Amino acid sequence: MWKLISEEPILGGAQLVDINLTEANLVSANLYRAKLNEAIFEKGFLSLANLDFAILSEATLHRANLSEANLSAFFTDADLEDANLAGADLTAARFYGAKLTDANLTGAKFYGADFTGAILTRADFTGADLRGFALLGETNLISAALTGIKFPGGMLNDADLRFADLSGANLTGVFLYGANLENANLTKANLRRANLKNTNLTATNFTNADLREVALEGADLIRTIIDNANISNGKVFGANVWDLVGKFKEQRI
Repeated sequence: MWKLISEEPILGGAQLVDINLTEANLVSANLYRAKLNEAIFEKGFLSLANLDFAILSEATLHRANLSEANLSAFFTDADLEDANLAGADLTAARFYGAKLTDANLTGAKFYGADFTGAILTRADFTGADLRGFALLGETNLISAALTGIKFPGGMLNDADLRFADLSGANLTGVFLYGANLENANLTKANLRRANLKNTNLTATNFTNADLREVALEGADLIRTIIDNANISNGKVFGANVWDLVGKFKEQRI
C-alpha cells in the first residue's frame, strides 16, 4: 500500500487495484480508463479529475471530494458515503449497489446514469436535472433531498422514498410502480400522468400537487394528505383509500 500526493498527475489506463490513496491530492488528475478496483480514496481530493471509463468497483471514496469531476465510470458496490459530487458529470455512470448515504449530488449531470440498487439515504439532489433516462429504480432514497428535481418520465419503480422531500419536483409521467412513498413530501410536485400503481402512499403529503391523469390502481392512500391537490381524470379504481387528510381541489365543469 502507498499514498500518492501530486498535482495534475497523468494516470490514464493505470492499473491501481487495491491502492491506498487516502487524503491524496488528485485535483484535475487524468485517471481515464484506470483500473481502481478496491482502491482507497477516503477523504481524497479528486475535484475536476477525469475518471471517465475508470473501474472503481468496491472502491472506498468515503468523504472524498469529487466536485466537478468527470465520472462516467463504474462504481459497482463502491463506498461514496458523505462524498461531494456537486457539479460532477455522471453521464452514463454505473452505481449498482453503491453506498451514497449523505452524498452531495447538487448540480450534477445524470444523463443515462444508473443507480439501480444503490443506497442514497439522505443524499442531496436538490435542484438536480435527472432527465435523460437516469435509472433510480429499486433504490434506497430514504430521507433524500430531492426538492425541485426535474425527472419527467423517469424510472423509480420499487424505489424506497420514505420521508424523502420531493416538494416542487417535476415528475410528470414518472414511473413509481410499487415504490414506497410513506411520509414523503410531494407538496406542489407535478405528477401529471405518473404511474403510482401499487405504491405505498401512507401519510404522503400531496398538498397543492398536480395529480391529473395519475394512475393509482392498487395504491395505498392511508392518511394521505391531499389538500387542494388536482386529481382530475385520475385513475383510482382498486386503490385502498382510508382516512384522507384534506380535500382534493374542486373541479370546475
